[in-house]
Amino acid sequence: MLESYDNCYYDTCKLATKYGGQKFKIVGSVTGRITSKQNLEHERSKEMSEKYTKQFYVAGVKFRKDWKETIKELNEGEILQLVPEPTNRFDPNAIRIATTIQNEPGPPIGTMLGYVPAKTGEANEVTALLNAGKVLDVTLIELQPDFEPWKALLVEVKEI
Repeated sequence: MLESYDNCYYDTCKLATKYGGQKFKIVGSVTGRITSKQNLEHERSKEMSEKYTKQFYVAGVKFRKDWKETIKELNEGEILQLVPEPTNRFDPNAIRIATTIQNEPGPPIGTMLGYVPAKTGEANEVTALLNAGKVLDVTLIELQPDFEPWKALLVEVKEI
């Protein structure tokens, strides 16, 4: 008897015999691995417990007329800030990346550098994390003022 699972066909009699009749799910490609339901739950909980970490280039740097002068004042290892812009007319998931200057009393304010990239999905990921109440740390990893603006600032976002 053949069973369709995730658009793949496997001989379930052989699988049931080999895996002691336990429920299974086939993950991956046609040559994918067979994972028990218990292992799938373990993988999901492992993914949920892992902290978010991602590096990406700051988007939109080129739209600042003075971007070369602005980034020359930065240092690698500098802590930056994320500023959600839910009223952004182009993208409600837009998240501005800015320098951090403490404004006592009150929230930190700083110079806008650019945005978390939307085209590659990071903006949606970071928005979801922020909406879930996660605390994120943003660090300038690499500074290349002589590169093209879209490769000038490499940052790392980490869940704390």
